[in-house]
Amino acid sequence: VAIKALLSRLQIPVLKVAMLNPGFFADRQHPTRRFLGGVSGVAIRWGNAVDEADPFYRKLSELVDRIQIEFENDVEIFGTALTELEDFVREHESEEDHTTLTAANVVIQRELEVEALERAQRAVRTFRTQNTLPPLIDAFLDEHWVDVLRTVAIKNSGNEVEWKAASDVMTDLVWSIEPKKNPADRLKLISLLPKLLAQLNKGLDSIGAQAEQRAVFFDGLMKFHSAALKGDTPVAAPQEKVPDLTPSFTPQGDGDLLVTRSVDHGIEVEEVVLVGAPPVWRADEREIYRQVHELKRGDWVEFCDAEGNKNRERLNWISPQRGILLFSNHRSAKAISIVPEALVRQIRDGNATILLEEAIFERALSG
Repeated sequence: VAIKALLSRLQIPVLKVAMLNPGFFADRQHPTRRFLGGVSGVAIRWGNAVDEADPFYRKLSELVDRIQIEFENDVEIFGTALTELEDFVREHESEEDHTTLTAANVVIQRELEVEALERAQRAVRTFRTQNTLPPLIDAFLDEHWVDVLRTVAIKNSGNEVEWKAASDVMTDLVWSIEPKKNPADRLKLISLLPKLLAQLNKGLDSIGAQAEQRAVFFDGLMKFHSAALKGDTPVAAPQEKVPDLTPSFTPQGDGDLLVTRSVDHGIEVEEVVLVGAPPVWRADEREIYRQVHELKRGDWVEFCDAEGNKNRERLNWISPQRGILLFSNHRSAKAISIVPEALVRQIRDGNATILLEEAIFERALSG
């Protein structure tokens, strides 16, 4: 509303321009039309909440005042005003650089974590399928050693020595519980155990495993080792289930949105992913996905939160690894990291809209 009031003050100057130059309506590059288009484009970027205290309003008011006072027949005054307006926008949007850089580093770290988890899951899944494991060992690898391998992959990216050492623990662990029928194997097991237990404890330390969880596992493992030294395998006792107190998120239907928030160097990063079953792409969703896939840096999307508030965010970075989209706005130290599939879901559900920067003045003329 505030911007509309400012634009209404340009009615007489623009009428004078049209009277001076009949080609005004046919010339898209006319300085006046470019200025009006520029104002509408900035208004789209700035969002709905613009009042007289807003920097954009104050700058535009200054330009409108100058045009009203100084314009007589030199239309280049509009071109000069447009240049000043664009410089103003660039200056304010450059303030997003710090936000974008900080948030991009968060996204890169998340991608590294996802890749590390996928690698760890593949390694453990392959090992479990290639070996017949008792429930105690099978559950330990699935519930704990996956996290250990993930931690190794993150901290020692590219260091295959550390990865191999952590992977070899699985092989040593399985060998250690097999019945030892000859003295050489028993001596080898006795020699191996201190190192193996130290590696297991070191791995559990790296993921912050709780004492109760360790006790359940090592008590059972000690029985296996005692039996292995005697040359036989004991009947596994029912495994005690340690309650998992980690908050859970259960996706519904064909998947759901999961939103997490963190603060890094004063920048709030909101991460949005689609979890659960892969979405079933309906015809309308495929079209939305095409539009999302075609987004480029500088494009704008309007997000609607649970309270119905609308915020316009600019696409400032696209992850080269997974195509994660990073949005931010110069108005706040906040960024939104969202995977393409999650943005498709938000658009489909009416909680996000891709903004097309069609100049309002051009749209009015064509209508």
